[in-house]
Amino acid sequence: MPVSTVPTSTAEELLNSLSASGKALPAASRPYQFLFRGHSDARFSLLPSAHRAGTRIPVQEHVLEVSATWTIADQIAAERDSLLSFFWFADQAGLYLPGDSPDLRRNLGKPETLNCWPILGLFSVMALAQHHGLPTRLLDWSRSSGVAAYFAAKQAAGWVKGGLLPPADVRDLSVWALHAPDNYLENKLLPSERGFDTPALRIVTAPQASNPNLHAQRAVSTLLQEDTARRGARFVPIPLDRMADRFDPPLDFWQFTLPIEQAPKLLRLLAFDGICAAGIFPGYGGVVEALKERSSFWD
Repeated sequence: MPVSTVPTSTAEELLNSLSASGKALPAASRPYQFLFRGHSDARFSLLPSAHRAGTRIPVQEHVLEVSATWTIADQIAAERDSLLSFFWFADQAGLYLPGDSPDLRRNLGKPETLNCWPILGLFSVMALAQHHGLPTRLLDWSRSSGVAAYFAAKQAAGWVKGGLLPPADVRDLSVWALHAPDNYLENKLLPSERGFDTPALRIVTAPQASNPNLHAQRAVSTLLQEDTARRGARFVPIPLDRMADRFDPPLDFWQFTLPIEQAPKLLRLLAFDGICAAGIFPGYGGVVEALKERSSFWD
């Protein structure tokens, strides 16, 4: 059962289904064995920002737009150059960079010697860059189902109540759940046309002490490493949910759907449990955003 769809019809039903005491997910032996991700449009697949067609990736003096014609080498180069620019700009600004070391800096100067992308030493830097808006191959999740539901509901509530224009034919929002019993998930992707034959899927974290938003959102990411041995082959991005049975052991996903008309009620119910902009985005800006949510987006 790599992927299971769980349709719900009311906000209450969705929250009950996502609950640890609900019946939709198997019982966990300890907290945080599931990762959650919310989408305002249920048709949206589990594809990281740097792999979506049309994404603009800043690299040095210009911007590259992700193209379906790119090779694996093209994709890696765009991601690497963008991340290295982030690294060096942050370093010059005197900002802390997790995982920084002489070995890491030496490896960054010799990208042609890397046999996979990204290397372990860059995981936390990549997570930091992702949470400040840089497109990467990381896919963001939360250890809180409520936080994921909030991100699914916020934009959808804007479509329903705030006069925002939704995508054509959008009907449902969704919350994804991924069973990750090991905090340091490392699943082997079976050999395929993409050339993977090493542990490839990992859970990536960044230090939360210096990032209040990251802490409040209980954020983690999943990362699919790329084998650089076949750099000349065409890069074919595949959503994570469509690769579930390609892992050893297979990954288990659940997609909970809810009509977008229920999004305003979902946003209100979450706020009653303290899950609103004021808590998810700590600071005065989050408080003001929470006031806007209550006045404009609740049912």
